[in-house]
Amino acid sequence: MLSWNEAATIAIKKLVDAGYEGYIVGGAVRDMVMKRPIRDIDISTNATVEEMEQIFSRTIDVGVAHGTIIVPIGGRAIEITQYRTKDNEVSLHNDLSLRDFTCNAMAMDLSGKIIDPFGGIAAIENQVLQVVGGSPNPFLDDPLRLLRAIRFSILLQFSIEKETHRWMTEYASLILKPSIERVTAELSKLVEIGLEKKDLDTLLSHRVIKQLPYILSDPSLLESRSFLWNDSVLIKGMLEGWSFLTYSQELSLTRRGLTHYRLSNQVKKSVITVVECVEKIRLQNGWTNYDLYMLGEEGIQAAEKLLSVLEKRQPDIVSLKNRYFKLPITSKSQLAITGRELIDWFPHQPRPWVGETLGKVERVVVSGKVRNSKKDIYKWLMEENR
Repeated sequence: MLSWNEAATIAIKKLVDAGYEGYIVGGAVRDMVMKRPIRDIDISTNATVEEMEQIFSRTIDVGVAHGTIIVPIGGRAIEITQYRTKDNEVSLHNDLSLRDFTCNAMAMDLSGKIIDPFGGIAAIENQVLQVVGGSPNPFLDDPLRLLRAIRFSILLQFSIEKETHRWMTEYASLILKPSIERVTAELSKLVEIGLEKKDLDTLLSHRVIKQLPYILSDPSLLESRSFLWNDSVLIKGMLEGWSFLTYSQELSLTRRGLTHYRLSNQVKKSVITVVECVEKIRLQNGWTNYDLYMLGEEGIQAAEKLLSVLEKRQPDIVSLKNRYFKLPITSKSQLAITGRELIDWFPHQPRPWVGETLGKVERVVVSGKVRNSKKDIYKWLMEENR
């Protein structure tokens, strides 16, 4: 597989050899300047989609209406987009002027020369996130950038420039305009970064976040802002992130939030399990073995981190995982019996009874009341069904 730079070089050379312009643009240039790993590369050109399709032997149509195609080169998917038009003029400068933030409004040519008309390198050196053009227009053109600004400030550890922050506050309500799918994708990217204490403080207090229904709206989370979490990554990944973002003491609100943001059924189910267990653990003042079993390794981590925030204490994940791995079983597949044995042993019982009884067997085995063997489980069932 070629490196991203090698694949991009081949693509740009093909464009240039055909008489067109071609530049690496956006986040890839920023990451090169910052010496961050390159995760993908976008190219901008003055060639139209039709012209690009003649230049490259294989293309994938992903956004033809927006002038974008993907070109597979050496195992990499290079996204190539026609320059965006401003004032009826198509040029690299105009394309960069329509981008979101100065650190993302740079281009690089084949020789490695950086074109930086809006001070992106200076912004990177000063660790400042600033909109292009010195006006709120980037937010007005695409309000999702209000949320992207928060994500980039956390990802890059940049402060948000004063005027940019003022416009974010002034136009915060516009974040309700983009489609739910786009907002959900942006929030998912945010939680995948890994959120530390100061990041969580930012999210809990930011006016843009406060506009989003069901997100960080529970009073318990807001009250926890004063608690000094440790400096290690606290919330990271889809399960931890969405459990934290949509947590509510009223489980119905968490359900509505997960539905509102159109998350996958798997994510919804896992988050509901975490939030249900968190509330149960808070009521019973401690973890049971069955709580550990129901959550699994990933769920334990998500629930304990959320609990530690709500209870204003440090998480104790290591000891909980040690308990989890000492359980008699950690999944239903490890149970010594299946529904088939229950049907053979109790042939006259209705089918619903089989499922309910299998659940009871899980509980007593996990709790250690009955050994995980067919003989012991059968003996217990016979006593229970006298």
